[in-house]
Amino acid sequence: TAHASRMPPTGVLPVEALRRTDDATRSECWSDMGDDAFDMCTLGDPDSDMRILALGDSHLAVMTDAIEQIAEDQGWRVDMAARGWCRWMGEDAQLADLSQMLQDRCTSWREEADAVVDEGGYDAIFVAAASHSAFAVLEGTDQAEFETEKLLEAWSKRPDAENVPIIALHDNPMILSSVQSPCFGNARALNDGDCSVPRDEAIADTTGLDDAVAQDPNAVTIDVNDFICAPDRCNPVVGGVAVYRDNAHMTATFIGTLRPYLERELVDVLP
Repeated sequence: TAHASRMPPTGVLPVEALRRTDDATRSECWSDMGDDAFDMCTLGDPDSDMRILALGDSHLAVMTDAIEQIAEDQGWRVDMAARGWCRWMGEDAQLADLSQMLQDRCTSWREEADAVVDEGGYDAIFVAAASHSAFAVLEGTDQAEFETEKLLEAWSKRPDAENVPIIALHDNPMILSSVQSPCFGNARALNDGDCSVPRDEAIADTTGLDDAVAQDPNAVTIDVNDFICAPDRCNPVVGGVAVYRDNAHMTATFIGTLRPYLERELVDVLP
């Protein structure tokens, strides 16, 4: 099948020695956790009439090459800013177990993101972030409800919400590196599906993102996971390409194979 995790005669790409570093993240678009800078880059045509703001965490950053190619294909301008362990949300939304320093840097990054949003001039805001990490919440607080509330709090800050849609990317599946590793270099194990996992385990279904999209009158979710997983299982290799460089970050090579499908989804939903 199209999603069968087969070992091609030439081996999986990228080669194992390069898989863990096959990363499209760029320093000019990425706020490193080592400082509190807000780094934002411009991809595509800087003079385009179509301006898109892309905000997220490392799951956005790994898509930089693909988003740049889409922007160039379509003649768009995409301003991108991403930060590790942080995403564009409302006040006091922090991931669990972060140091106070990382929380403070996330808060500062969000303030800068809010300022960029408030300046306006964008035709859409694209958001992408990891979905498997828990938030630091009071005991008894529902994680999904908290996420929904804090996403809507951030999204409400766009000054022209009726005309500026939120385009939210459904997060990619996750397969633990310990599950994947026995199949790299082992054609039999890979071809037998020994390193695949049930789709409903790989793709988070407790996220509050869908509820936030449903409650915002001008928000939409796009999802390319059908091009990553079969209806019932997810594999670490698709089409002879390694999907992941670790537990959950996709390789730049694999994201390149997803680019046409992501481009089609974006074109369909943009105003």
